[in-house]
Amino acid sequence: MGRAHPAGGCAACGGRVDGAVAFGGRPPEHYHYHGRCERCGFHHALPVGIYLLGDPAVESFYHERGVDVRSRPFWTLPFCRRGAETVVSTAPLRLRVDVTHEGETLSLAVDRDGELLDTERPDPG
Repeated sequence: MGRAHPAGGCAACGGRVDGAVAFGGRPPEHYHYHGRCERCGFHHALPVGIYLLGDPAVESFYHERGVDVRSRPFWTLPFCRRGAETVVSTAPLRLRVDVTHEGETLSLAVDRDGELLDTERPDPG
């Protein structure tokens, strides 16, 4: 599998979740982070944006704009919706997720392992 979920542990037991980006799911098929808890075996399938929600780059982007993203329901954030990612390439897989707030955008690129490859952010100043 790929890397551990950046937002923390398993929602069922708090254990470590390892996973990778996969394609599939209920129609329409879409990319998602699929992880399995090492402790209880629970399978997680999250939209790519929700997987990235706990990444320090996302939290910092919002913090610099005076927003505590952890206090916002994830379903109110457009980048957390299923299918919000853009396919940059398929061989190798590279997805882009755009996080926006009041006209500013943070772009994140991830690979099949869920590794954050790069970010493009506006100048905060």
